[in-house]
Amino acid sequence: MKALVTAGHRIACDGPRLPFLRKAKPMIESDKKWLRLALAIHERLQRTHHAPKHVELPATWPQYEVLCRRLRRANSRGWFLAAARLRRELREMLRRLQAELLAIQHLLEADPNSFLASARDIHADLLALDQDFDEVRYNHREQTLSVTTEAIELESIYLGPFEIRLDLAPPRCSEPFAYRVIAKDPNSAAANESVTHPHIQDELLCEGDGREPIRNALEQGRLHDFYVVVANLLRTYNPDSPYVSLNDWYGVACADCGISVPDEDGLTCSSCEALVCDACYCGCSACGGSYCG
Repeated sequence: MKALVTAGHRIACDGPRLPFLRKAKPMIESDKKWLRLALAIHERLQRTHHAPKHVELPATWPQYEVLCRRLRRANSRGWFLAAARLRRELREMLRRLQAELLAIQHLLEADPNSFLASARDIHADLLALDQDFDEVRYNHREQTLSVTTEAIELESIYLGPFEIRLDLAPPRCSEPFAYRVIAKDPNSAAANESVTHPHIQDELLCEGDGREPIRNALEQGRLHDFYVVVANLLRTYNPDSPYVSLNDWYGVACADCGISVPDEDGLTCSSCEALVCDACYCGCSACGGSYCG
């Protein structure tokens, strides 16, 4: 018989002394939720990782062809205003087409033996996201995982918080995941309501130099890295490649030449009510009206 002395009390015990064993802390419900999600994401990643690589034409290709036909028609008929607008739309469409072609190239060059995050890694990432972002939300019905950033402000222009929404549903192609960036309190460019950030149009981010890190993080299941890279892109501004520059954020495109003019400095066509700059309008001395070219 041996005895242990604790705080002046003798406690009898038999046999060798055993290490102190602390009772495991029960897993709270939120931890269970993230663990179940981590297991599901890992299973999905494994299926996508080993699936045959199907290559199809980019989704924007038919839209690009339609715009090209419309531009040729406008040029041939002398519809100069329509042609200017179509050229702007075509430039934006080309950006999307280039991004989709790069995604196909990346898909074909992907190494099937590359690193893939474990379920434990993914679970740790989910818990880290819960600490690093204002809001982390999983929508079971839509199968989306979202984080919300702080309010973004670039060069004194308020753009508001953004939701980075990752689609976890079974893929329609060989891409691992698709995502959107949604303005929660939008302050869109005056010339284009679909531009909620200099590098976002129609909730699609122009990734620029961040494209490779984003694709790698998604393919490997490094969720925390993915969200951090996207959030950091939202906090930066590249003046060389915006959809709408910050200098023109509150300006409206001239319906004739396409340059940006402050809304209060533009002139409204008396006939079609289009806004034009002072270099493009034609004044009528008889009626005093202003007209576009």
